[in-house]
Amino acid sequence: MILRFGWAVQVVEPPPGGVGWAYTIGLVLSYGHPELIVLDEDVRRGGELVDALGRRVRDGEVFDAGAEICIDATQ
Repeated sequence: MILRFGWAVQVVEPPPGGVGWAYTIGLVLSYGHPELIVLDEDVRRGGELVDALGRRVRDGEVFDAGAEICIDATQ
């Protein structure tokens, strides 16, 4: 998947009462960009979000390591 698309997304189900997360694998290798992580109670939504951010990286956007990114969920 990384060779074909440039990155992959892995989701981690939340423990009972906790928060799950999704993260990229391959952005460093493919684009020299730090991997991305999204914390979300809904791991499917988190996976979709981190994938969308991966596409933005592919298209040239840069997110600094440690940065927090706010996204308008209404768009």
